[in-house]
Amino acid sequence: MRVPKFKNIEEEAEYWDKTDTSEILNTEKQIKIEWDSPGKCPKCHNGKLRRRFIDIDLYEGAVTLHRIEVHYCPECKETIIPESTQAEIERITNCLQNLKLEEITASAKV
Repeated sequence: MRVPKFKNIEEEAEYWDKTDTSEILNTEKQIKIEWDSPGKCPKCHNGKLRRRFIDIDLYEGAVTLHRIEVHYCPECKETIIPESTQAEIERITNCLQNLKLEEITASAKV
């Protein structure tokens, strides 16, 4: 079953009120879902890493990055920051440093 295109939100609301969504989800095709598991702990090699989301304060709390992904090992109690997270934090801090430089430069011209 295909979902039609709607002219407006009222038409869409009416459609969903009258449609059994199980007809849409019930397909005979198999769907493969891949789960990106953090894997084993690189420090102790025993624990299975778990994803956690933490807040990180930068610049003495002036900026807070919310819901940053880290991996935690319950065996050795280590928190590991994945490379992708490290790259994102570095990108953000570089942007903040550039903003600070622009602010300093602008105030020097005044």
